[in-house]
Amino acid sequence: MPPWRATPRDDIPWVVTTSCPATPPAVQERHALAHHLRETPTRSRADADRALDLHDRLVEAGRRDAAFATAMRLVAEAGRPPGLECHWGEVDDESLRTFLKRKQDHDPAGDLRGLRCPHLALFGGEDPLAPVADSLRGLGASAAHGSRARRATLTVEVLPGADHRLRLPGAADPPPEYFVALTGWLHRRCPLSGTLDAHPAHPGRPGASCRVSGPDAGLVLPGPGALGTAWVTTTTRSR
Repeated sequence: MPPWRATPRDDIPWVVTTSCPATPPAVQERHALAHHLRETPTRSRADADRALDLHDRLVEAGRRDAAFATAMRLVAEAGRPPGLECHWGEVDDESLRTFLKRKQDHDPAGDLRGLRCPHLALFGGEDPLAPVADSLRGLGASAAHGSRARRATLTVEVLPGADHRLRLPGAADPPPEYFVALTGWLHRRCPLSGTLDAHPAHPGRPGASCRVSGPDAGLVLPGPGALGTAWVTTTTRSR
């Protein structure tokens, strides 16, 4: 599900994204690979440097539309450095390589500039997969662009210490601050029509889920629920 699929629609009154990078996939994938290499104690600095160098060379080869055989030659010449396959999966899968080459430089800026409704973007400050600082710059630049619709305001919430699923270290669920930010923002946008309920999905865990319904319900993408628990459900307004 593309995170900016609300862009061409006029019937979406708001959109919420969680942990969605506002960078091209090649930038996001390099950030994730670098984090993986740093967090793996068995990887030497030399191994990490070789893996990142190979990643960059494969990206450049993709930009030249190099054949699959060329990509595999680069991998072989680099000695298949440890860490690369863990992040990329099967680097010798031709169909996967073709897909990665096709999408690696897609810039979401155009979609972001075309957004027509208010946008809440939530991130974990210690996200190992999404480059948060780069995403914030991209989101801000798009929101300030002259072509952006006036009602397409941007609100960003970064939860310090939280990971890609917006959880703090050792926690199974996002912290209360996530639900406070989400429900507060939604309530300000649909206070009269529709309902907004924050209720515990499990005893003793307040704010473990929320539900929005009614004519002003919008779109939540993709949410921590895309990775496990269905934290947020919505009903999209129809005409």
